Amino acid sequence: MQDWNTFCLPNLFAMEIAVIDSAGHKRATYRFPDDAFPFIPTRSITSYPLCWTDSTLYAYQGVNPRLGEECVRKSPVGLKCDLRTGAVEPLAFHYPSSLCRSPKAPALGIESKVSRCFDGRRFVYSFAFDERLYVLPPSHDEVQAVSAPSRYLPVPEVPEPVEADLFSGTRQMCELPFYGAVYYDPYREVYYRIAYPKEEYAEEENFKDLWQSGRSRFSVLVLDKELRVIGETMLPKDTYRSDLVLVGERGLYFSENHYKNPSFDEDVLKFRLFRLENL
Repeated sequence: MQDWNTFCLPNLFAMEIAVIDSAGHKRATYRFPDDAFPFIPTRSITSYPLCWTDSTLYAYQGVNPRLGEECVRKSPVGLKCDLRTGAVEPLAFHYPSSLCRSPKAPALGIESKVSRCFDGRRFVYSFAFDERLYVLPPSHDEVQAVSAPSRYLPVPEVPEPVEADLFSGTRQMCELPFYGAVYYDPYREVYYRIAYPKEEYAEEENFKDLWQSGRSRFSVLVLDKELRVIGETMLPKDTYRSDLVLVGERGLYFSENHYKNPSFDEDVLKFRLFRLENL
């Protein structure tokens, strides 16, 4: 959403993004042709939303299997589309080489998990198994890596070996320590970064529901304008959703719709406001 009359809808099954107005009328469609680069369908989620800068639209690209054996190293983290001409090109910034694994090796699907925010001048990227944040200008032709570790996490490592069956793999995703989304707060000019500590669960845990609720526990790192960590808070377990987050004028909101929360009601979407203090 750019404004109340401009909504962008990525097509999950085709290389295109449609622009509609508040009445649902299609105003434009931007397609990603195959003649210059083998794009894959994009998406827009809270941890990696579509983003505008002037007349350019920035969108997500995952690890692209169309790029062959070295698809992780060769995959751009996103694409940019010139809204005046419709020209589309891949971003110059690729997934870090530390995440590289053979595309034929077993994987959990979170090894290349990435989040991105934009502060009006810079893009900031966070990868699941990297304690660093990556800062880039809109051109994505310069990269600055900034250390932003959580005190609750060891140095993260890409999981290996990976459990082969679905139950064990989901359990591994719920227990591994790694980093989550990064958000920018324009009202306080700070950044928030989610971090998941290492966990251990009993065999009878419902790992599917736990994963879909954003795991059990997570901490929130607060970083200043220079991306220096100025605080970190571990939130209570089984209470908040780490994947349903809003940044508003009053503060940071986390959904209370965790399936283990005693007050959980699937018919009501509730959020709790968190305010920064002593900044």
